[in-house]
Amino acid sequence: MGNYQAESNFLKASDGIQIYWQGWFPQTPNSKTLVIAHGLGEHSGRYKNLVDYFVPLGYTIFAADHRGHGRSGGRRGHINRFQEYYEDLHRVVQHVQKHQPNSQLYLIGHSLGGLIAIHYALNYPETLHGLIVSSPALQLKMKIPAVKAALGKWLSAIWPTLAMANGIDINDLSHDTDNVEQYRTDPLVHNRASTRYFTEFLDAMDAALAGAGNLKLPLLMLQAGADPIIDPAGSQDFFNRVTLSDKELIIYDDFYHEIFNEVDRQRVLTDLEKWLEQH
Repeated sequence: MGNYQAESNFLKASDGIQIYWQGWFPQTPNSKTLVIAHGLGEHSGRYKNLVDYFVPLGYTIFAADHRGHGRSGGRRGHINRFQEYYEDLHRVVQHVQKHQPNSQLYLIGHSLGGLIAIHYALNYPETLHGLIVSSPALQLKMKIPAVKAALGKWLSAIWPTLAMANGIDINDLSHDTDNVEQYRTDPLVHNRASTRYFTEFLDAMDAALAGAGNLKLPLLMLQAGADPIIDPAGSQDFFNRVTLSDKELIIYDDFYHEIFNEVDRQRVLTDLEKWLEQH
């Protein structure tokens, strides 16, 4: 761990589910706080590369496990409504605001977390100073068998909690084999996704693209160009629909899905630092 303090605890979602959060605090804080929303099946503890890079620079960082993930409560990989994700995130942001009242908040969302972050920014723009998304889940590249997709949609109505494997090949996450092995052996990682999650996720992608023109926050999109899981075309489509002038899209041509865990992640961290300094 770096030369900084860390805290963790739980807060209660609107329906009583316990949401686990972590915070990392620099010795000499600057005026900016980063809030991280993680991807499907993983958890907030997998962003050590961001923590180790930015906290020593003076950034305070908070991250929480989505419901059904990590140390948070709820069925693994299940939601009733996609809105639950960003309402939980709002509880986390309110907690951050209470404890960092004079700090500017920047939301960083990866993959599923990127989709959640977009919906959060569209619904609660007044709480943020900027939006950063990493390989956001806006269009799938991985193929879902037609039979499985049809079955998932049918079962969402009659057996919404039925969980299936999410279909992610962990070798598609990064070229860093050590990171892939850490993911494989991480007891807090799971590969489950419920039928209701599946239909809510598909609808949320469509709604995010449809709402792109309503985004009111400075936007940085960081996209893996060789991502086998999320299609970069989705990020390009969203970016084109955003009407704000303060927007930037950076595509890392040879990177796999988890750009913060890639072999050449220093490029991404440097680009992110530059953008934050300018905002």
